[in-house]
Amino acid sequence: MKVNSMTGYGRGEARAAGWNIVVEGRSVNHRFLEIVVRVPKDMLALEEMMKREVAAWVSRGRIDLFLSAVDEGDRPRRVYVDKGLAIAYDKSLKELADVLGYDGSVGLMDIAALPEVLRVEEQAVDVETLWPVVKEALAGAMRGICEMRAAEGRNLAGDMLGRLERVEELAAQIERRVPAVTEGYRRSLLERIEELASGAAFDSDRIEMEVALLAERSNITEELVRINSHAGQLRECLEAGGIVGRKIEFILQEIHREVNTIGSKAADSTIGNLVVEIKSELEKMREQAQNIE
Repeated sequence: MKVNSMTGYGRGEARAAGWNIVVEGRSVNHRFLEIVVRVPKDMLALEEMMKREVAAWVSRGRIDLFLSAVDEGDRPRRVYVDKGLAIAYDKSLKELADVLGYDGSVGLMDIAALPEVLRVEEQAVDVETLWPVVKEALAGAMRGICEMRAAEGRNLAGDMLGRLERVEELAAQIERRVPAVTEGYRRSLLERIEELASGAAFDSDRIEMEVALLAERSNITEELVRINSHAGQLRECLEAGGIVGRKIEFILQEIHREVNTIGSKAADSTIGNLVVEIKSELEKMREQAQNIE
């Protein structure tokens, strides 16, 4: 079975071109594919590149990626001095000293330590050079995510197949119950007529016809056939794998519709109890299907 869930975690790391790149990612349920990438502000150009790469790995779920980068090389740095701001600070500090009667002098290091006087800037990151390193780390993270999604998917598929067998078993019990329900209709109708007729003769053929009409109105054969057909389709989806989450949800919805119809048609407490059990299994399967890619 190759069904994938939408929950997973992965981490990848790569070193090259003077950089140590770490990419961590997590995947959770989502109706569609949503990719959220967080990178350092000087590497924003990597966001779209990473999103395109991730879209080749998965087709559904919310993927959150976090990139951290450590420059292990000798990237040139330059110190910028805001001379105008330094002069303004010096003037303002001297005026403040006069007002306060302070006779101390303002040193060069005092002014240099003030905000924005000195600014260190590094050479802009060359995204094209960095991308192969990021791609390698990203691939490691996505492999981890996909491995976890596949492992959980196998567990989900196995559990759903077990529940599907239970649904089929319950449907078979309903089918076996149908003749007894029809006979119960007939017996109940005869008893009621005998009670009302008080021993008088009545048309047995007409009664059999009424029983047949009542049985026809409450016939659930078509619904049972469709449930078995849908169950077969669901089993094929789970065993074939691939991108089947939405299809599974649709099939479960169709089975639920047929089960509801059976519950409304068959005025029988035993069948009613079986319908409740099937709905319970379908609801558990529906919750699991929401986590299948």
